Amino acid sequence: MCSEPPCNNWGQGVRCINSVEPYIGSSLPTSSRLRRERTALRDLFDGAHATLLLPLVAQGRLAGLIGIDRKVSGGPLSADDLDVLRTLATETSVGLANAAAVDALREAQSRLDRAQYLAAIGELSTAVAHGIRNPLAGIRLATQL
Repeated sequence: MCSEPPCNNWGQGVRCINSVEPYIGSSLPTSSRLRRERTALRDLFDGAHATLLLPLVAQGRLAGLIGIDRKVSGGPLSADDLDVLRTLATETSVGLANAAAVDALREAQSRLDRAQYLAAIGELSTAVAHGIRNPLAGIRLATQL
């Protein structure tokens, strides 16, 4: 449950969503679980012009919401409609998690490339320093004699 007091800000409603189950606008007034957050969630529904909100949960965190408006026919959403929409939300969440994993992989590859580049520069500078020191050592030895 949301730990912050409700307010007339739909951003607060987003922070109160903590489930993978759809939130149906018409059930907000009767749901005891959502009673404290009712105003914030109502503002969220109104701001999104939605009658149904499907949370997108990726890696255990809310990654977004899919807002569904009324059917074009004006009829209510059926159980089959909800199943299809849940599947859509689940697949979208998987896609978001995959995209995050690809981004993390690219970032790791970039860091690895940078580390390899710096290592190559280090090896090159060591070789150059060695190449300079060897003749200088010979010259120093010759001047001491």
